Amino acid sequence: MTDTVIWYGELTTSRSLLRRGLAHLSPGIAWTLVFLAIPMLALIPVGFASRGSYGQIVWEFTWNNFYRLLGYGTFGWSPDYLIILGRSCVVAAVTTIICVLLSYPLCFYIACKPARKRYFWLTLVIIPFWTNLVIRTYAWLLVLAPQMPLAKLASFLGFIAPDAPLYPTPFAVYLGMVGTFLPFVTMPLYANVEKLDWSLVEAARDLYSGSWRVFRHAILPRPRRAWPWA
Repeated sequence: MTDTVIWYGELTTSRSLLRRGLAHLSPGIAWTLVFLAIPMLALIPVGFASRGSYGQIVWEFTWNNFYRLLGYGTFGWSPDYLIILGRSCVVAAVTTIICVLLSYPLCFYIACKPARKRYFWLTLVIIPFWTNLVIRTYAWLLVLAPQMPLAKLASFLGFIAPDAPLYPTPFAVYLGMVGTFLPFVTMPLYANVEKLDWSLVEAARDLYSGSWRVFRHAILPRPRRAWPWA
Protein backbone atom coordinates (compact mmCIF):
# COMPACT_ATOMS: atom_id res chain seq x y z
CA MET A 1 0.00 0.00 0.00
CA THR A 2 1.40 3.39 -0.98
CA ASP A 3 1.87 5.84 1.88
CA THR A 4 -0.05 9.09 1.73
CA VAL A 5 1.99 12.18 2.60
CA ILE A 6 1.48 15.91 2.81
CA TRP A 7 4.01 17.87 0.77
CA TYR A 8 3.83 21.66 1.22
CA GLY A 9 0.11 21.46 2.02
CA GLU A 10 -0.68 19.11 -0.86
CA LEU A 11 -2.04 15.62 -0.25
CA THR A 12 -0.10 13.20 -2.43
CA THR A 13 1.76 9.88 -2.42
CA SER A 14 5.42 8.95 -2.35
CA ARG A 15 5.24 7.50 -5.87
CA SER A 16 3.69 10.68 -7.20
CA LEU A 17 6.45 12.75 -5.62
CA LEU A 18 9.06 10.43 -7.08
CA ARG A 19 7.57 10.74 -10.58
CA ARG A 20 7.31 14.51 -10.21
CA GLY A 21 10.92 14.74 -9.09
CA LEU A 22 12.13 12.62 -12.01
CA ALA A 23 10.09 14.76 -14.40
CA HIS A 24 11.81 17.91 -13.12
CA LEU A 25 15.24 16.28 -13.30
CA SER A 26 14.80 14.64 -16.70
CA PRO A 27 15.72 17.72 -18.86
CA GLY A 28 18.98 18.22 -16.97
CA ILE A 29 19.75 14.50 -17.00
CA ALA A 30 19.05 14.28 -20.74
CA TRP A 31 21.25 17.32 -21.44
CA THR A 32 24.10 15.82 -19.40
CA LEU A 33 23.80 12.43 -21.10
CA VAL A 34 23.66 13.81 -24.66
CA PHE A 35 26.36 16.48 -24.40
CA LEU A 36 28.67 15.07 -21.70
CA ALA A 37 28.28 11.37 -20.85
CA ILE A 38 27.74 9.99 -24.36
CA PRO A 39 30.65 11.97 -25.94
CA MET A 40 32.95 10.81 -23.12
CA LEU A 41 31.86 7.19 -23.63
CA ALA A 42 32.48 7.60 -27.36
CA LEU A 43 36.15 8.31 -26.60
CA ILE A 44 36.63 4.81 -25.13
CA PRO A 45 36.68 2.97 -28.50
CA VAL A 46 38.88 5.74 -29.93
CA GLY A 47 41.46 4.91 -27.24
CA PHE A 48 41.79 1.40 -28.69
CA ALA A 49 42.00 2.58 -32.34
CA SER A 50 45.18 2.92 -34.39
CA ARG A 51 46.58 5.96 -36.13
CA GLY A 52 47.15 6.05 -39.85
CA SER A 53 50.08 7.46 -41.80
CA TYR A 54 48.49 10.93 -41.98
CA GLY A 55 47.10 10.97 -38.42
CA GLN A 56 43.67 9.67 -39.28
CA ILE A 57 41.84 7.15 -37.07
CA VAL A 58 42.13 3.54 -38.22
CA TRP A 59 39.67 1.19 -36.56
CA GLU A 60 42.14 -1.55 -35.70
CA PHE A 61 42.24 -2.75 -32.08
CA THR A 62 45.56 -2.00 -30.33
CA TRP A 63 47.00 -1.47 -26.85
CA ASN A 64 49.80 0.81 -28.11
CA ASN A 65 48.02 4.00 -27.06
CA PHE A 66 47.95 2.87 -23.43
CA TYR A 67 51.56 1.67 -23.61
CA ARG A 68 52.58 5.14 -24.77
CA LEU A 69 50.57 6.66 -21.94
CA LEU A 70 52.60 4.57 -19.49
CA GLY A 71 55.80 5.83 -21.11
CA TYR A 72 56.74 2.96 -23.43
CA GLY A 73 57.77 4.23 -26.86
CA THR A 74 60.05 3.43 -29.78
CA PHE A 75 63.21 4.20 -27.82
CA GLY A 76 62.18 2.49 -24.58
CA TRP A 77 60.53 3.77 -21.43
CA SER A 78 60.28 7.49 -20.63
CA PRO A 79 58.43 9.14 -17.73
CA ASP A 80 57.36 12.18 -19.77
CA TYR A 81 53.71 11.20 -20.17
CA LEU A 82 53.40 10.22 -16.52
CA ILE A 83 54.97 13.52 -15.44
CA ILE A 84 52.50 15.45 -17.61
CA LEU A 85 49.60 13.41 -16.21
CA GLY A 86 50.81 13.96 -12.63
CA ARG A 87 51.18 17.72 -13.16
CA SER A 88 47.69 17.88 -14.64
CA CYS A 89 46.27 16.09 -11.58
CA VAL A 90 48.13 18.46 -9.23
CA VAL A 91 46.86 21.54 -11.11
CA ALA A 92 43.31 20.15 -11.03
CA ALA A 93 43.48 19.44 -7.29
CA VAL A 94 44.98 22.82 -6.38
CA THR A 95 42.48 24.62 -8.62
CA THR A 96 39.58 22.79 -6.95
CA ILE A 97 40.83 23.66 -3.45
CA ILE A 98 41.33 27.34 -4.32
CA CYS A 99 37.90 27.57 -5.97
CA VAL A 100 36.20 26.03 -2.92
CA LEU A 101 38.07 28.31 -0.50
CA LEU A 102 37.09 31.38 -2.53
CA SER A 103 33.53 30.31 -3.30
CA TYR A 104 32.46 29.41 0.23
CA PRO A 105 32.81 32.91 1.77
CA LEU A 106 31.57 34.48 -1.48
CA CYS A 107 28.35 32.43 -1.31
CA PHE A 108 27.71 33.45 2.29
CA TYR A 109 28.40 37.08 1.38
CA ILE A 110 25.83 36.95 -1.44
CA ALA A 111 23.28 35.02 0.63
CA CYS A 112 23.41 37.67 3.37
CA LYS A 113 22.56 40.45 0.90
CA PRO A 114 18.97 41.64 0.38
CA ALA A 115 17.02 39.61 -2.15
CA ARG A 116 17.15 42.29 -4.85
CA LYS A 117 20.92 42.70 -4.59
CA ARG A 118 21.63 38.98 -4.75
CA TYR A 119 20.79 38.85 -8.45
CA PHE A 120 23.30 41.62 -9.13
CA TRP A 121 26.10 39.68 -7.41
CA LEU A 122 25.10 36.43 -9.07
CA THR A 123 25.19 38.21 -12.41
CA LEU A 124 28.76 39.30 -11.70
CA VAL A 125 29.65 35.68 -10.97
CA ILE A 126 28.24 34.34 -14.26
CA ILE A 127 29.48 37.20 -16.46
CA PRO A 128 32.53 35.12 -17.56
CA PHE A 129 30.10 32.65 -19.14
CA TRP A 130 29.02 35.37 -21.55
CA THR A 131 32.32 35.25 -23.44
CA ASN A 132 34.18 32.42 -25.13
CA LEU A 133 36.91 30.61 -23.19
CA VAL A 134 39.49 31.44 -25.87
CA ILE A 135 38.67 35.16 -25.58
CA ARG A 136 38.94 35.00 -21.79
CA THR A 137 42.30 33.25 -22.04
CA TYR A 138 43.59 35.87 -24.46
CA ALA A 139 42.34 38.58 -22.09
CA TRP A 140 44.45 37.06 -19.30
CA LEU A 141 47.48 37.21 -21.61
CA LEU A 142 46.86 40.93 -22.02
CA VAL A 143 46.39 41.46 -18.28
CA LEU A 144 49.64 39.59 -17.50
CA ALA A 145 51.65 41.32 -20.25
CA PRO A 146 54.97 43.03 -19.29
CA GLN A 147 53.56 46.57 -19.55
CA MET A 148 50.61 45.86 -17.26
CA PRO A 149 50.57 46.71 -13.49
CA LEU A 150 50.65 43.09 -12.29
CA ALA A 151 53.83 42.29 -14.21
CA LYS A 152 55.45 45.55 -13.13
CA LEU A 153 54.58 44.85 -9.48
CA ALA A 154 55.99 41.31 -9.73
CA SER A 155 59.15 42.69 -11.34
CA PHE A 156 59.50 45.32 -8.59
CA LEU A 157 59.19 42.62 -5.92
CA GLY A 158 61.79 40.48 -7.68
CA PHE A 159 59.55 37.59 -8.68
CA ILE A 160 60.25 37.97 -12.42
CA ALA A 161 62.91 39.66 -14.54
CA PRO A 162 62.36 43.25 -15.67
CA ASP A 163 60.14 43.64 -18.75
CA ALA A 164 59.12 39.97 -18.50
CA PRO A 165 55.49 38.79 -18.64
CA LEU A 166 53.78 36.78 -15.91
CA TYR A 167 53.16 33.97 -18.36
CA PRO A 168 54.06 31.18 -18.78
CA THR A 169 54.33 30.76 -15.01
CA PRO A 170 52.46 28.59 -12.46
CA PHE A 171 50.79 31.77 -11.19
CA ALA A 172 49.34 32.47 -14.64
CA VAL A 173 48.16 28.88 -15.02
CA TYR A 174 46.36 28.83 -11.67
CA LEU A 175 44.94 32.31 -12.22
CA GLY A 176 43.44 31.28 -15.53
CA MET A 177 42.14 27.96 -14.18
CA VAL A 178 40.54 29.55 -11.12
CA GLY A 179 39.01 32.32 -13.19
CA THR A 180 37.52 29.73 -15.53
CA PHE A 181 36.12 27.26 -12.99
CA LEU A 182 35.19 29.54 -10.08
CA PRO A 183 31.59 30.07 -11.34
CA PHE A 184 31.13 26.29 -11.65
CA VAL A 185 31.85 25.97 -7.92
CA THR A 186 30.10 29.12 -6.75
CA MET A 187 26.67 28.49 -8.27
CA PRO A 188 26.05 25.00 -6.77
CA LEU A 189 27.42 26.11 -3.40
CA TYR A 190 25.21 29.19 -3.40
CA ALA A 191 22.13 27.06 -4.10
CA ASN A 192 22.87 25.16 -0.87
CA VAL A 193 23.90 28.15 1.23
CA GLU A 194 20.73 30.04 0.28
CA LYS A 195 18.59 27.18 1.66
CA LEU A 196 20.58 26.87 4.88
CA ASP A 197 18.48 26.65 8.05
CA TRP A 198 19.78 29.65 9.98
CA SER A 199 17.81 28.60 13.06
CA LEU A 200 20.40 25.86 13.57
CA VAL A 201 23.15 28.49 13.49
CA GLU A 202 21.31 30.63 16.02
CA ALA A 203 20.75 27.58 18.25
CA ALA A 204 24.45 26.75 18.11
CA ARG A 205 25.36 30.30 19.07
CA ASP A 206 22.81 30.26 21.91
CA LEU A 207 24.63 27.18 23.22
CA TYR A 208 27.87 29.24 23.33
CA SER A 209 29.54 27.49 20.40
CA GLY A 210 32.57 29.16 18.89
CA SER A 211 32.84 30.13 15.23
CA TRP A 212 34.52 26.87 14.24
CA ARG A 213 32.03 24.70 16.13
CA VAL A 214 29.10 26.61 14.59
CA PHE A 215 30.55 26.02 11.15
CA ARG A 216 31.41 22.38 11.87
CA HIS A 217 28.11 21.31 13.44
CA ALA A 218 25.47 23.74 12.07
CA ILE A 219 26.65 24.90 8.64
CA LEU A 220 28.92 22.29 7.07
CA PRO A 221 26.78 19.14 7.54
CA ARG A 222 23.44 19.81 5.89
CA PRO A 223 20.57 18.25 7.91
CA ARG A 224 19.26 15.07 6.38
CA ARG A 225 15.69 15.22 5.16
CA ALA A 226 13.39 12.27 5.49
CA TRP A 227 12.29 11.89 1.88
CA PRO A 228 8.74 10.51 1.57
CA TRP A 229 9.86 7.67 -0.72
CA ALA A 230 12.79 6.61 1.50
